[in-house]
Amino acid sequence: MKIIYFVFIVTLLFSFSNCSNKNNSKLNNKPREYKVFEGDFICLTGSSYFIDYASSSNYQIPAEGEYYNLEREFLSFNFEGPTKVYLKAEGYLEEREGREKSTTETFFIVTKIILFDTNRASSLL
Repeated sequence: MKIIYFVFIVTLLFSFSNCSNKNNSKLNNKPREYKVFEGDFICLTGSSYFIDYASSSNYQIPAEGEYYNLEREFLSFNFEGPTKVYLKAEGYLEEREGREKSTTETFFIVTKIILFDTNRASSLL
């Protein structure tokens, strides 16, 4: 009897995980276009942003790829107050589900840090 319950639970879990992948695949059906971006990296409590110089667009940076190395480097400088730092990085833009239902947001996924220049840092205040 325990085996039947186990098989039922595993089947149920697989069916839920397949549903979530189908919803995300609608947004991520384009091939990834890796390129080099230059702009300002801003790390605030709970979220990080990138301001692209070429397009003047703001992108949220999700906690994946090289994000943790980037955050660790930023926090090691113990800036006083909110600060933006010059960043040159390789990565790609990806449309994902937004915070509100039926909206999408563009995220910048960093795959390689090329230059993190604290000499070009400036306060946001």
